[in-house]
Amino acid sequence: MSVASPTVSKARLTAAALLSLASFAASINLVFAALVRMGGEFGVRPEILASISSIYFVAFFIVSSASGFVSDRFGAKVALLFGNGMTLIGGLIFASAHDPSTLVIGAIAMGMGGGATEGMCTALLARIFPGRERFVVGVSQAGYCFGAIAGPYVMGIFLPLGVSWRVFFIPVAALALVNFALFVGSRFPPNEHEKREREGDAERVTTEVVTTFNTTNDTTSERRRKPGVLRRPGVLRWCVVVFLYVLAETALVSFVNIYLFQYLGAPERAAIQAISWFWAVMLVGRLLCSILPPALADRKLIVGAMLAGAAAITLTIPMPGWPGVLGVLLLASFLMAGTWPTIVAKAARDNVERASTVVGITVAAGSLGCIVAPPIMGLLFGVVPPSLAMAAPAIPLLAGSALAALSGTPRRRAERVEVAVTPAKPASAD
Repeated sequence: MSVASPTVSKARLTAAALLSLASFAASINLVFAALVRMGGEFGVRPEILASISSIYFVAFFIVSSASGFVSDRFGAKVALLFGNGMTLIGGLIFASAHDPSTLVIGAIAMGMGGGATEGMCTALLARIFPGRERFVVGVSQAGYCFGAIAGPYVMGIFLPLGVSWRVFFIPVAALALVNFALFVGSRFPPNEHEKREREGDAERVTTEVVTTFNTTNDTTSERRRKPGVLRRPGVLRWCVVVFLYVLAETALVSFVNIYLFQYLGAPERAAIQAISWFWAVMLVGRLLCSILPPALADRKLIVGAMLAGAAAITLTIPMPGWPGVLGVLLLASFLMAGTWPTIVAKAARDNVERASTVVGITVAAGSLGCIVAPPIMGLLFGVVPPSLAMAAPAIPLLAGSALAALSGTPRRRAERVEVAVTPAKPASAD
């Protein structure tokens, strides 16, 4: 059965994937939006409490690293059901939390859910719509950004009116339950293991036993000669680049609320909703990036986006008031928006036969930036002027753009010979 088979529940899977991304995005961005209130209630500085998000992304990293292998072996359905189940549990824990230790447990559960959800939803959409990876990954961000926008925006309205921050995690749990039901009733495209098994069954029906035995041995030997995922050309480099990008992005999102409210005197509602505006502007940038012509090289797009974002972030230093700071941060969000989806799309397209595994590893590498950003930013706010601390995310963007600008490692002569005698696959722009 091919990926384009009519038995695949394309519309249902697309809707479930987008809604899953929305639930994942809402879960973590609601934590960022509620940090000031949580810190006041539990007697912990918000800069310190922000490390809860690091715990979230430790769990995210572990599960995201494994979910690609699980998906390639057992199918994406297993990973996605697990992801939405854990998001459901984590949302309910946050909705009933009454001390910081409960928040840690909830963060672990929701982090595991997000780790199984983000990469596998992206890989699933890329498999359903082959050949349109940049467009699909860009559009998939509509689901993510919807959750990232709606959650903090609504919280910014009702939190100052006295509504508890716990209430906002109930819709996260409810949406995860809906997504779970959608995935249960959907027909998924076959994974690589299922394809090989079916191809092997057909071969055994139409060929002699000896021929099948030899073919199987040849195929096994060929697989053993293929390099590991991280040793494939470019995979490790793009993992480092996406880590640097996410490090900067998370640093901005997790501290924009705190910086505007506690250091620049912004109204609480405006400070909380700044997170929503950040993601709204980024959504526009990612949708525009998704419709750029394929002739625009992925590598050049990544380099340009990271450089432009870094330049805009440095403009926060001379800005005297919170409206100006928010304005340049929104400009930075728009300019650097295309980086993450372009890297992930490139990873999926360059490794189409192991797309789930490679996307899972790439997304997991990015989540390492989510782990280290909050404690680093919390430390910076304690030792340097706040304006310099808020401009610090420009540094990893500059480093990532420099690494992305490097030309890819030339293939060995033997690899060039192998390409010459095997059917050519569509190459991505670099």
